[in-house]
Amino acid sequence: MAQQLFDRRANPDFPLERKPRLLIVDEKEEDLREYSEMLRGLDYNVRPASSYSDAAALLEKEPFDLVIVDQGSEDFGGRAVLCRAVEIDHKTPVLVLTGVIDPGCCISALDLGAREYVQKNLTRSELQELVAEYLDPPIEFSSAQPESLFDSDGANLERWRKAS
Repeated sequence: MAQQLFDRRANPDFPLERKPRLLIVDEKEEDLREYSEMLRGLDYNVRPASSYSDAAALLEKEPFDLVIVDQGSEDFGGRAVLCRAVEIDHKTPVLVLTGVIDPGCCISALDLGAREYVQKNLTRSELQELVAEYLDPPIEFSSAQPESLFDSDGANLERWRKAS
């Protein structure tokens, strides 16, 4: 499932398609492999990281559309990745996965900028639904009236939006 992007500097009417880029971080090799494979099977460009320091380095080098980080130890080992991702681009959603729900960690993660705090083990469909929520936002119109929005061929965009 490719996300459509528009490079308005080149040609506002010509869509460029690319796979959404995801960073997934988990120190448990089995979980990292399982979730990475599921996400690749859903047609995402996935960069796995098996350590928080590797993930922080990747954040410095590459832009990501979504970051998924395991909570890690009881002292919230994924905190550094969450903080760095939010610092680099606060618009990039960060989801925190955990094996055991810890209310204190949950509050801390959300206060630091995580969008969600989710308990493992996720099925493929649960992961797909969760990720799609952050990568496939609905089309939002500005203050312009929907009837006045047309593409370059004159097709009404409001009609297209309802059909998709």
